[in-house]
Amino acid sequence: MSQEAVRPMTADERAKREGSIVCKALFTILSDLDLKSSDMEKILDVSRKTIGRWSDADTVTFKNENSLTKQAASHLIGAYRSLATIFSNSKDRQAWIKTEHPELRQAPIDLMRNSMEGLIKVRRYLEAAQNKGA
Repeated sequence: MSQEAVRPMTADERAKREGSIVCKALFTILSDLDLKSSDMEKILDVSRKTIGRWSDADTVTFKNENSLTKQAASHLIGAYRSLATIFSNSKDRQAWIKTEHPELRQAPIDLMRNSMEGLIKVRRYLEAAQNKGA
C-alpha cells in the first residue's frame, strides 16, 4: 500500500479555501438573522456588486490580509458565533439583533451598520454575555 506525501497548501490555495469558508459563513449569517444585503454592505463596507460577486463565486476575496473588510467579516462572524451560542433559535437571534438594548443604547444591527467600532462593541458585548452564561 503506497502512501502519498501530503503537500502543503500554497498561499493561493489557502486564500481560496479561506474565502470559501468566509463566504459560506457570511451568507449563513445573512439568512439566519434575516438581514438584507444592504445590511451586509454597510457592515462590511462593500458595494452591492461585491456582495453579488461573492454570492456568484461562492468565495470572498479581500484586497489584502489587513483589509478593513476582512477585519469586519472576522468581527461579524465572531459576534454571530457568540449570539448562536447564547440563543439556539434563529427567531431569538433575529429578535435580539433588531431590538434596542439599554446597555448598548440602540439595536445591535444599527451599531454594526454604523461603524467598525459599533461592530466590535456588539461582538465584545456578546462575548462577555456568553462568558457569563447568559
